[in-house]
Amino acid sequence: MNWKTASMDTLGLMVCECSKKDGETIKIRVFMTKEELPADKQSLWQEVSSH
Repeated sequence: MNWKTASMDTLGLMVCECSKKDGETIKIRVFMTKEELPADKQSLWQEVSSH
């Protein structure tokens, strides 16, 4: 997981999963709730306001 590039979207927090071999992005994972994140990464979650 490349937590440095994590970004908030209307779906949730998007994090790139990278290949351990060459570091290339292989997929993007979306965490839809703060609780889905590992405990040490929950500070990355930002509340998305629905204006």
